[in-house]
Amino acid sequence: MFACHTLTGTTLQALASISNNIAVGIERKRAAEELQWKTAFLEAQVNSSLDGILVVDQQGKKILQNQRTADLLKIPQHILDDEDDETQRQWVAGMAKNPEQFIKKAAYLYSHPNEIGRDETEFKDGTILDRYSSPVVGKDGKYYGRIWTLRDITGRKRLEAQLLHPRKWKPSANWRAASRTSSTAS
Repeated sequence: MFACHTLTGTTLQALASISNNIAVGIERKRAAEELQWKTAFLEAQVNSSLDGILVVDQQGKKILQNQRTADLLKIPQHILDDEDDETQRQWVAGMAKNPEQFIKKAAYLYSHPNEIGRDETEFKDGTILDRYSSPVVGKDGKYYGRIWTLRDITGRKRLEAQLLHPRKWKPSANWRAASRTSSTAS
């Protein structure tokens, strides 16, 4: 800075404080822009996933949930709008073939925040979902909540069942006749 006269110590301190506040303001703006970019990137990644994704904080409030979760679990809008995960869990459990097992597994994982869980849940409509859950822990080791991912494995399970239990093949009358004709022609 240039001045026509010598600046007093008080003036210099005031200018230093102002410049420090400007630097802090610039840093906050940069950090806010970086956070905004990272948040947009994360939301795009979550929303483009073929899996259902649900993030719940340590108080049981839904923080983030993609549309795929709602589609896989056939959750009505009024339950999606409720931020309490318990309401949604109870509704989904009502659709499960074994609701007690569904609720018991979730309760266990919520009461054991460091645990990772994976199971298959079959629903009354025949849908089978692979349900995976792990804790959300920051670099500082602090527990922030839990992430759940859901993958529809219905088709794969049906194919596995067909391969493990192949149907007994019975030749049709047309096949037998064609087989006899080809063997007599030889």
